[in-house]
Amino acid sequence: MNYFPNATELIFNDVFSTHPASVTTILNRIIPLKQLTKLVIKCDRFSVQKMIKILCCASQIHTLVLKSMPCSRKQNDYTSIEESKDFKLVSNKNTITNVTCNGWFTLEQIKLLLALCPRLQYLTMNTFGTSLEPITRFLLDKTNQNTRHLYSLCFLTMWSNQFENLDTLIKSETLLDDYILKLIGGEIYLWW
Repeated sequence: MNYFPNATELIFNDVFSTHPASVTTILNRIIPLKQLTKLVIKCDRFSVQKMIKILCCASQIHTLVLKSMPCSRKQNDYTSIEESKDFKLVSNKNTITNVTCNGWFTLEQIKLLLALCPRLQYLTMNTFGTSLEPITRFLLDKTNQNTRHLYSLCFLTMWSNQFENLDTLIKSETLLDDYILKLIGGEIYLWW
């Protein structure tokens, strides 16, 4: 068995098939989870529960990259996940400030992610054209305590009409007072 004592980044490229309860035991035999600063999950079926178990032991992670956020078959709704002891522990102690969502995420998944990472500052994500407006409203809601540290958004694979729609939405609903919005190479960047 190999042990990598200096590892600071953990990348999952394929399905990691183990029960969520034992995932940290197995990984701690390979790398010291406490010193990880970046977690990248490129798997379609890597459950939210496994990710939360890893984050319980890897409290120094500041960058999280996700391809998807599926639930296990037993827990198919995000409300039960959010009420779990491990979720509350991770939400209270993690230091994640940078999240990239490479897959298509729904508003419900974004809400769960922001509740899990309430110190988030930078968010990069894909959205369906129809979910751009509700997700933007949620992220820029001034009463949302889980987004109080957020000040930078990047929407991947966007079109110029979506850029115009986003700018109109922000102005018409006064979501932000002072902001910069740019379309660069098919990506929309928003800073405030």
